[in-house]
Amino acid sequence: MVALAAVMTVMAFVAPLDADARVAETAAGAAAALAGALLLAGGRSPQPAGTASGGLMLLGSLVYFAVTNTEFQGGGVPYSTAVAQFVTVPIGLVLGATAFALNRPRLDRPTTARTGDFVPDGVLLVVGTILLGIGLGQIGNESLMPPKWNWVSFLGLTATGALVLIVLRGAVKSTLNRDRPSGWQRRSLGVLATELLLVVGLAVMIYGALNNLVLGANGFRTGFKGNDDGLALWMAAGLFLVLVRGGFKLSSWNERGLGRGVVRELLYVAGVFAFIVGERSVISGKAPGVPIDGAWPAAVVIVLGAIFLLVPARMRAKGREA
Repeated sequence: MVALAAVMTVMAFVAPLDADARVAETAAGAAAALAGALLLAGGRSPQPAGTASGGLMLLGSLVYFAVTNTEFQGGGVPYSTAVAQFVTVPIGLVLGATAFALNRPRLDRPTTARTGDFVPDGVLLVVGTILLGIGLGQIGNESLMPPKWNWVSFLGLTATGALVLIVLRGAVKSTLNRDRPSGWQRRSLGVLATELLLVVGLAVMIYGALNNLVLGANGFRTGFKGNDDGLALWMAAGLFLVLVRGGFKLSSWNERGLGRGVVRELLYVAGVFAFIVGERSVISGKAPGVPIDGAWPAAVVIVLGAIFLLVPARMRAKGREA
């Protein structure tokens, strides 16, 4: 984290930025440096320090991301500099989400779980999904392309969808794990509720992220251009997440183990992959697909970082939570 902070700070002074943007990027680099220092200072009791460190790293990376993309979109930063700055962001997001989520105690007693216990998993879900979308968006470019930025789409749509996934869905899951409702029907309704919230939150968050990072536009005004194949894929992916992944979770309600956790998270990765491709197709009006071009090696690294957050990191953050 400290090394990444140094790179972010140096790039903030190398890039031809406005004074306000330079101050913001320098502050983001300072936040990353403080995050690394806190983590190192945590020693053998890393939970509080790790949570604070991860939060600072995520915040710093997000601010750096927003400022860099805004400046590049406005023509103030050359392509090569913007790409160099962009490369630091996925690294910072992976480090921040990992530190935030994995330095929390494992949920060894689900019956005493509280809503806040599910925040780490929600953060991993949101950051991993957004990184997956960024990687899929980059894989078809001839070379890495710094994303665009629109604050209305980010705050009004992406952040709203993220809150549904982290807070609202977390509240439902905490109640579900605390009460452990008896009876197949009540268990089915609980799983159905969490998976429907997952689909709704994903739809809003991904719509906002695609408008923000790909179009640099206000998602409340762009709407959907429409594509029948994309719509079919989008709907099928949503049903897959609700019925297939939800059905798997329900069928193994009282089971625990490494294999179950791996399958559960891989089902999410497969479903959200198709979900992103389908929704992107409906927004753009183009046929669904994942074209591959010269930027694919770097894009694959971003995708692998996303999968790390969505599979092993989420499994560790959940502990024994169902």
